[in-house]
Amino acid sequence: MFSDYNTPWSEARQIIDEKHKFIRCFADHAAVFDLQTAQSCLSIGAGCGESDAFIVSKLMPQLQRYIAVEPDKENIKELVPRVLDALQGRRCLELYHSRIEDAIDRIEGPVDVVLLLEVLYYIKDYETLLQRLKRLLKPGSKIVVSLLRSDSDVVRAVETLGLKTWQDVQQVEALVKILYPNMKASYVSFICTTDVRDTTIGAFSILTANADVGEEKLAKFKELFESPITDYGIEIAIFEI
Repeated sequence: MFSDYNTPWSEARQIIDEKHKFIRCFADHAAVFDLQTAQSCLSIGAGCGESDAFIVSKLMPQLQRYIAVEPDKENIKELVPRVLDALQGRRCLELYHSRIEDAIDRIEGPVDVVLLLEVLYYIKDYETLLQRLKRLLKPGSKIVVSLLRSDSDVVRAVETLGLKTWQDVQQVEALVKILYPNMKASYVSFICTTDVRDTTIGAFSILTANADVGEEKLAKFKELFESPITDYGIEIAIFEI
């Protein structure tokens, strides 16, 4: 099983500035992502579709097929109209409202791009996911992965409480390289800011990928910061196989 947790992102988006930073990062580094010739894209854990809509409309002018896998019905309510608008009349949306493990074997390949944006936190077994994706990829396909950097105070606080252990994108790269020894990797990164005082239970459950966190754990989390305003880094890897 890949994951047993999904949640709407609405509460987290109210206290962090990731959305605009993600979009700016994709815009500023469009040449690094180099998605202009992509005709098919699979987004796993597409969420509310904010980043995907920008990528589809601005970075993939030749896109003919967009496949979204999203387990949360509240996210889908935002995802579908947002992506349909970005596709500008192209009738190429395929939606799988299901768990990742249920959807992934039903999708027909090959695909040019796989997006794993802010979703690996909820994946228990990276290696199995990457192996299952292999049949959908072809030489030249790209896997785009984003993760919080493990050296941020936010991540250290979550780990101190024993709620989650982080892996960096470099560790994901090692797994990808086993499957594709000749793959090429590129990286971009950006910094986000949050005020931990504004963290709600919903936002905390997203950060920890844990639906069972309570007020006591959240209070302890907030106590671990010398300053409530804190920065954290997000790193994006592009693996071309």
